[in-house]
Amino acid sequence: MYVRQLKRLVRGSLGLLLGVSLGSCVVGADRADTAGVPRWTLGPEPEFEVGAVEGDPRYLFSRIRSLTLLPDGGVLVADREGVSLRTFDDQGRSVAAWGRVGDGPGEFRYIWSTWLAEPDTVLVYDSSQYRVSMFGLDGALRATLPMRGEDGPPEVHAGRMSDGQHVIGWIRRLPRGPADEVTVDQMQVGIFGTDGALQRVLASGFGMRRLAGPLPFSPYFHAAMVGDSVLVSDGLDGTIDLVGPDGGLVRSFDVGLTPVSPDFAWESLLSSIDDDVVADGLRAMRDEPTADSIPVFSDLLTDDEGRVWVKAYDPSTDSHRRLRRRTGGEWTVLTTAGSTVARVHVPDGFRPMDIRSGRVAGVTWDELDVQRVRVYRIAGL
Repeated sequence: MYVRQLKRLVRGSLGLLLGVSLGSCVVGADRADTAGVPRWTLGPEPEFEVGAVEGDPRYLFSRIRSLTLLPDGGVLVADREGVSLRTFDDQGRSVAAWGRVGDGPGEFRYIWSTWLAEPDTVLVYDSSQYRVSMFGLDGALRATLPMRGEDGPPEVHAGRMSDGQHVIGWIRRLPRGPADEVTVDQMQVGIFGTDGALQRVLASGFGMRRLAGPLPFSPYFHAAMVGDSVLVSDGLDGTIDLVGPDGGLVRSFDVGLTPVSPDFAWESLLSSIDDDVVADGLRAMRDEPTADSIPVFSDLLTDDEGRVWVKAYDPSTDSHRRLRRRTGGEWTVLTTAGSTVARVHVPDGFRPMDIRSGRVAGVTWDELDVQRVRVYRIAGL
């Protein structure tokens, strides 16, 4: 997979350096005929909302990292800065809360993700301590499993396989080039056994493009599970690899979207920046030759029906200079064979994080930058 992705990197870099348009300037433009493709919608109103500006601390969030819809209609919220996990019922009422900063059992340093393994078991991955903690929905700790990487610390927890093994991605430890040259994260995804040891590498790919920090339009690395298979992509040319549990490539498929042109991406990003100093700094970066490219999509989720959801890349919300909120926009729902199932318009300011049982849980921000959780029913499904 490295060869194909290297070709994509080179193509994208030349497109930016030469100012050549990579496609339509319409965010989420389709390459394929979508006549007859259903339109799903969210709402018009959320089923429930959780969050407040002040008051009861159970309803105050600082930086929500992960959401997991629960079988009873409620939701599990992982607050990274609050270093806590909280469950709420289908009316948004607080049910349980646990977690705190620390290295002991049931404590966390950096909550990366949560995963519903069974109806009453939640997995929580701490990417700072490299371990999975397993809890009941009442917060009772059931087990702790340290993960042991080889050529890089395990970071991106994609999920757990049916046999109890875990799928995790990491950035390989490789020499970095000079500080004034763009470097590209080289990623690997592997299976970690029930003893926490790396069993085998499943796939390799590319991650962020960096020049000190991530470049404005650097793609994201995506790893998600469908059954015991893994979806891997950087979203750069809209191709997703489906990899089997043995590491064999089952198929690659295209999401059918066209990237925006570099000129449109820069104008869209600059017009969304209110701070003149930040905008001037970005303009200076625009004038420098940087090995960057414009991704086709910026987010990838899977639902409980094995469908793949991708968000068309929007520079005004998805750039690393826009806090990577990846809110709103046009989403495409596909099968793992690459067939388009539906298009979904997501409300502005709302970022989906989990999809199951015909519902979407996500995060929204108000004018004071306060986070809230919303759960919507999918209409037209």
